[in-house]
Amino acid sequence: MKTINPLKRNMSADRQIEELNKRKSEYVRERSEKQLELDVINSDISLIEAQIANILMMKGRKHK
Repeated sequence: MKTINPLKRNMSADRQIEELNKRKSEYVRERSEKQLELDVINSDISLIEAQIANILMMKGRKHK
């Protein structure tokens, strides 16, 4: 029966953990970028909604 050197096994696990941490960091960075994009879009939508509300209020005043 072949025994695995515990040191090699630990090194392999360390490499896998390091790789997973890199991938996690990349996903977190991408998620942050996407969240920033969504925040900008939501801000733009809010401005457009405010403009629409102002237009509707002005139209309502003209018809009275």
